Amino acid sequence: GGHLSYHTDRLGHVGEVVLGSNDATMFANLEILSPYIRLASEQMQDQMDMMMEMMGPQVAQAQPMMELVNGLMTRLAEDGQTIVAGAQFAESGMSFDYGLQFKDETESFDMFAEKGSTAGLLDRLPASEFIFAYAMDASNPGFSKVFEKLSAASAAGGGLQGVSLANMMRGSKGLAGAMGSVPMMGAGLFSNLVTMTVTQDPSQAVKAMGEAISAMNGQSVSGLKYTTAWEESTTEIAGAKVASFQMLMAPDGSPQSQQIAPAMMIMPMMFGPAGGPSGFVAAVDDAVIQTMSQNTPLMEKAIKAARAGNGLGADEGLRLIASKLPADRVFEVYLSVDQVMNTVGPMAAMFGVMPGFEKVDKMLPIGSGASIGGGGALMRTYVPADVISWGIEFGEKMQADEFEGGPEEGGGRPRF
Repeated sequence: GGHLSYHTDRLGHVGEVVLGSNDATMFANLEILSPYIRLASEQMQDQMDMMMEMMGPQVAQAQPMMELVNGLMTRLAEDGQTIVAGAQFAESGMSFDYGLQFKDETESFDMFAEKGSTAGLLDRLPASEFIFAYAMDASNPGFSKVFEKLSAASAAGGGLQGVSLANMMRGSKGLAGAMGSVPMMGAGLFSNLVTMTVTQDPSQAVKAMGEAISAMNGQSVSGLKYTTAWEESTTEIAGAKVASFQMLMAPDGSPQSQQIAPAMMIMPMMFGPAGGPSGFVAAVDDAVIQTMSQNTPLMEKAIKAARAGNGLGADEGLRLIASKLPADRVFEVYLSVDQVMNTVGPMAAMFGVMPGFEKVDKMLPIGSGASIGGGGALMRTYVPADVISWGIEFGEKMQADEFEGGPEEGGGRPRF
């Protein structure tokens, strides 16, 4: 008795949303937890210092990112008010919420005060079967500040000279992208990837991208040597001038590159016959369109969708899942489990990882969305019922195929 008003005050905007939307909730008082968060931050820094003494330059590159993480933990301890979590179960699917509310009149509260909006961004991507798709509200002040800190940490950690992620993203209002389905992994997982960036000056953004890619040519970083090429807009696709780029990465012969060499074998699997990122770039109205392969029909579809706005976001299944996510989103991502399995499955079956793999029927995508506003942030993940049912059946089948039964009668190979 007597604690209800205290709990209500601490919930804040995000806590009230989670408490009012879920069947089961949990919330934690950050004012009480803050000493332990500070202690964890100090221990992480001590471990990092010890690793730097032992391993030297190899670990030093991670120091700026570690300082960023420690800074975020310190901010959480000082400005955080409440952590909330919740789960909802229904015939249509399950959702899981994770939220954070900051104290009034703190810098963190102000950073997350304004609402976000990803509305219309996915509409400007070409409609297709996709492995994953995402959209971000880059115009939100809170998002911009977080991105600036990440860019600063990345720049402080070394890397490619003349390449600034912050410069390439400056003036961006919204970003969206989708990895289209491919027949199988060997065809290049990223070959049907399309991105769309709404920006204040699309032509300048394309110019900055060209300068960055050109600056990478011949540089070696962390054991990798980059060979790049950028060709200015000399051709037209769907009425838009289109530039092209190509990038190859190879071990540079340094001791560090010996650890990387085996991993480079997957590059053709990721990017197809080109062996590395390549594609088209074009300024279209208020946006920059980019593909990760020099696929003219794909680029034509992307340009038309960017202009008409009747693309991927109009898909009924995607819109249904989007309606289950929180409003005022600053970020959202969708994953098509059926497309993932149908891409990975054939190769996995060939290597005996998924014996007897059968093509997976179309299902609704899993969706995750982050909303901000009222001095807090909320992330919700929604898993539709058909994905849950398929997952249970698939797990049972995998268990039966791999672990049940002994040798068949009359000898022969055991089933396991």
